[in-house]
Amino acid sequence: MLKIAVIGPEQSLLSIQDAVEDQTFDCQFQYYPYETLEEILELFKKHSSNWDGIIFSGALSYEFFTEHIQITNLPLNYLEIDPHYFFGQLLKFLTEHPDSNLSRIYIDFIGAFNEFLGLNDFITPEQFPISPKSFIYNDTLYEITLEDIKRHWLDRKIDIVFTRITNNISKFIELGIPYVHIYPSPKSIRETFQRAIDEMTLFYLEHNQLAVAHIDLMFNESTKSDFRLAEYFEVTMHKHLVDFRIQHTMNFNIQKLTYGYEISFSKSEIGSPQDHFSFPLLKHLEAHYPEAFNMGIGIGSSIEEGRLHAIEALTDAKHFGVRCGFLVDQNNRAWGPIGQKNCIEYRPLPDQIETLSKTLSISTKNLERLIAYSKKVPVMTSDQVAESLNITIRSANRILSRLAAGNILLIEEGAAETAGAGRPTKRYTFDKEKIKTLMNH
Repeated sequence: MLKIAVIGPEQSLLSIQDAVEDQTFDCQFQYYPYETLEEILELFKKHSSNWDGIIFSGALSYEFFTEHIQITNLPLNYLEIDPHYFFGQLLKFLTEHPDSNLSRIYIDFIGAFNEFLGLNDFITPEQFPISPKSFIYNDTLYEITLEDIKRHWLDRKIDIVFTRITNNISKFIELGIPYVHIYPSPKSIRETFQRAIDEMTLFYLEHNQLAVAHIDLMFNESTKSDFRLAEYFEVTMHKHLVDFRIQHTMNFNIQKLTYGYEISFSKSEIGSPQDHFSFPLLKHLEAHYPEAFNMGIGIGSSIEEGRLHAIEALTDAKHFGVRCGFLVDQNNRAWGPIGQKNCIEYRPLPDQIETLSKTLSISTKNLERLIAYSKKVPVMTSDQVAESLNITIRSANRILSRLAAGNILLIEEGAAETAGAGRPTKRYTFDKEKIKTLMNH
């Protein structure tokens, strides 16, 4: 269950509690009142380890926090003003006080930062309400705004204050200044809280997805039979993993496997499809670990699911080559070799295409990658296929010839280019209708 800190002045927290106390939210709220903005920093320092997110009672506390706490992994939200409620209160006041007008109302929460809540789209400058000249997000804002309001009140330039600064309300009462405390309605509070909870839930679904990596040290039978040599390679890999964890402050667990290791960490460490999942740890091992290895990374909502996908990814990595990594996510999408320019996204093939691969004596893995590669490069040469599948050009030509003989690949007529003094370079393209039929059969 999410634990959400709700931070605001005591009076604001009472309004929030009244609005949400009878509602069923799938989370636990922890309320933290403050008198000065500086207290927010102390509250964060003391209690944030128990929080999964923060909802601030207003923009002032939110802006103060984000100015002083630059890095936090906690999702943040705050209660915004409901424009309908705000405009309704303005209209109510003007209807009840026909001798007043907008230019005699002081509003302490509008400015260029929130585009004056749209008032400047409808009201001329002469009619415009009075508002603070600038906003400084610290405790001086209370006093500066209060002094500005007092000056306008004593000069008889205002009839009322519309305020969101809860901490100034007691001063207005002492000074006899009429005010309307503009605070979100109970309905608006509940809607904001539900929206914040939904956003936090999505945030943790994304960030709490686990990644499990299996590292295979690729020992041959000779190395396996030499206990001391095998132990040396295992210790060397373990040292590289520990060194990387310290140097890059990456949090992951290390478990010993037979001739390899399992590590678990957050999915967010891997990277994104845009950078071909350029996983820093894999790059580090490619650069510094001197011996053969492969890595398979699995994504899942649990260690078990991530481990299952890691095994699948490692199988793909072994098929492709050595010193490379592949990834399989929770939707069975696969990428590899990750971090390299020839990284391809592909999916497991339907049974019909698996049958085709057996009929043509073509590896299922090679056919999966080739079909995926053709989406990026519709017209292919044997050189390109060889690079994509990490095989020799001779093997690529054999695969292409078998697919062409099976009428799955077409050789483009008139598309050949002369390759030096030798024969023209053949260019191949999949018969889209046949592939579509096989994929959807």
